[in-house]
Amino acid sequence: MKNDFLFFRAACLLSIIGSSIGFLLFAATSIFYVQTVPLIRSITHDLATEKTSPGYFSILMVFHFLSLFGALKLSKFKKTGLFFYLSGQVAILFWPVVWLGWNTFSVSNAIFILIFSGVYLFHFRYLN
Repeated sequence: MKNDFLFFRAACLLSIIGSSIGFLLFAATSIFYVQTVPLIRSITHDLATEKTSPGYFSILMVFHFLSLFGALKLSKFKKTGLFFYLSGQVAILFWPVVWLGWNTFSVSNAIFILIFSGVYLFHFRYLN
């Protein structure tokens, strides 16, 4: 009986880890924006930070917190967690598109959102 919700619990744990890391990294990037711009440019290219600002990363930090809050509620089998999680993830997926353009759409992120959402929606009937 303990293994009935193994995938659900694993998805919750991975969501909590991923959202926590995202929240912390975007918080650090928005606070230390000037220091992180050279690092971002060294990984990508010189124009990668042209349209970004501390506000852009702060908004992504808020969306990751929303996703983290939802994942924590989901881990306690609360239905409201699904709505917080999905709204945060959809915002994370489309915010770069709104701010920077369609070339920033992440297909891999969309695939993971679909996989995790599928696990959560499959277990929706067991949530309180």
